[in-house]
Amino acid sequence: MTAPTTVAAHTPGPWTENYIEGAATIRRSIYRRDGSMFTDCASNYDPPTNGIHLCGVTDDELQPTTAAVYRVGADKARELFDMAREVAECGEDEGDFIVDLCQRDEITEDFRSNRQLWPRAIAAWNAAEAKARAAISAARGEG
Repeated sequence: MTAPTTVAAHTPGPWTENYIEGAATIRRSIYRRDGSMFTDCASNYDPPTNGIHLCGVTDDELQPTTAAVYRVGADKARELFDMAREVAECGEDEGDFIVDLCQRDEITEDFRSNRQLWPRAIAAWNAAEAKARAAISAARGEG
């Protein structure tokens, strides 16, 4: 499995359905040799001031580590978090990572998700963004 490349943080949508390449990935590699996520024992725990933070653990399972960060404003973070929870939350025993809601330098809520469900969150975010843009265009009398 090829490790994704590091990409820069960006503003909301459209995000790619490969959630790691669509986020500001901090890890050099987020896959273990067996294909599961999060490599090496060095923690890069760095949640954003505002946004969505995907938090895993190091291979030794002793430290939290940042897998991906989606930087947006505090209010937008709440909106994206709620959409993601609705479509991508899973049980504790099925989770690959924790999704943190970060607002004003605090993690205010979280839930568990996994690699199979997370693309649903990305799709929901992109659909909402497209709908909002269409509504703005319609209100302006465009298209």
